[in-house]
Amino acid sequence: MSQAQAPVSMGYGQSKYLAERMLTHASQLLGVETIVARVGQISGDASRKRGWNRREWFPSLVVSSLYIGLLPSTLGCAESGKEVKWISVDATARILHELTMASLALGENVTYHVVHPRHTAWAELLPTISAALNKVVTKRGGSQVEVVGYCEWFNRLQATFDADVADVEALSANPAVKLLPFFESLLSAEDLTGNLDTSRSTASSRTMQSLGSVSADCLEAWINGWVHSTGKEMKVSEGESQS
Repeated sequence: MSQAQAPVSMGYGQSKYLAERMLTHASQLLGVETIVARVGQISGDASRKRGWNRREWFPSLVVSSLYIGLLPSTLGCAESGKEVKWISVDATARILHELTMASLALGENVTYHVVHPRHTAWAELLPTISAALNKVVTKRGGSQVEVVGYCEWFNRLQATFDADVADVEALSANPAVKLLPFFESLLSAEDLTGNLDTSRSTASSRTMQSLGSVSADCLEAWINGWVHSTGKEMKVSEGESQS
């Protein structure tokens, strides 16, 4: 496989690859030191338990699961969908600072992988997510959210597309429908993410060495923030449409 074929065939990964090649070229041409950090999924702030944008794919999945009454048992059909490798945004900032300082001390152009070195099983997070969503539906007098296979979850989400895609109120409550192609791509059983070697990053970052798993209280706080911001988003959208 040539280097140009290395990234997954989607604009997001390809743009990252091009950025890395530009940095390499600049380093060779100008003699400047560069650092490349291949950062995985960044979650919300763990210290203040907030700040994960509900428009991103995972918050959208959770909010839409409340809307359709189903929660997927995995994050896709590949083996990688059974675990998460998230690092909170506050920890990511500390890690990037530590890696930059380590690279400067070495005086070398270095590439680091910034993903969680100790993955958390999705099955460990499901009870917290399910309980948080079911607290909401209980208050609303609705039916409990059911955990189902990913294919069934996706089919139910897809079935809402025609009715909800042009409805501002429905889109606020069902944001995952806007990311339907992404969620459809997760139906593939092929694992496109691979396993990134974090040994260099861990050796150079004290924060990476001490990272813990996603905590239940953080997850519940993030979910409450996403769910209770739905009505606020609707009001903003309505105000914008009238201006």
